[in-house]
Amino acid sequence: MGCYFHKARFDSRKADNSEKKEYSWDKRCKVNSSDYLVQDIIDSEVVRLPGSVNGQQFIIQNCKNSTFYILDHMNAVVIDDCLDCKIVLGAVKGRYSSMIFHC
Repeated sequence: MGCYFHKARFDSRKADNSEKKEYSWDKRCKVNSSDYLVQDIIDSEVVRLPGSVNGQQFIIQNCKNSTFYILDHMNAVVIDDCLDCKIVLGAVKGRYSSMIFHC
């Protein structure tokens, strides 16, 4: 229930909405995660040249009889369920950043 004689007040918070704050995560460029994922490759060769990974995490999974050349620096590498594959990696940041499972 409201008061019949109530006057609408000017809200100073609404007047400052013209300047929107910018945060660091707003300035960050969007990353397509599928560019850093290789999966279900059979009897093929995959090459990532310098400048294509740019320090992101890279994942290789479910591959057979393939050769991978990842010639860029990476933050981390996860290799999972690969059979008879040859993998050449560039520099990987960190001590425990290369993980290999079920190969």
